[in-house]
Amino acid sequence: MLQKYPSAKDVAKSQFHSLVNLLESSSRGRIGSDKAKEICNLARKSVGVYVSAKVLELRHTLKLIQILDQEIDEIEENIESHMQEIHSPIKSIPGISFRLAAVIESGVGDFKRFS
Repeated sequence: MLQKYPSAKDVAKSQFHSLVNLLESSSRGRIGSDKAKEICNLARKSVGVYVSAKVLELRHTLKLIQILDQEIDEIEENIESHMQEIHSPIKSIPGISFRLAAVIESGVGDFKRFS
């Protein structure tokens, strides 16, 4: 929502059905028209000051968050791939995800050292 409507001013002048669709799709149906109506009303009553520099800063911050999310996904894929390659016995324990297995593996080292 912040990407499309970065300020109360933008929300207030948005088309209602567009806001509803955005909220419904982003929340996977948990947030609907009632909440959208509440958000629109609050935005119209807002006494906040519109500062274009703050809007620009927010947009850049959101882009940075997206880039970091993509990098995290890439690193996690790499870790998962590595854990599949080494066939660690720690993964056979129920409830141990590949992330936790990687943490344990990095602390313990090679399990073949143990009988």
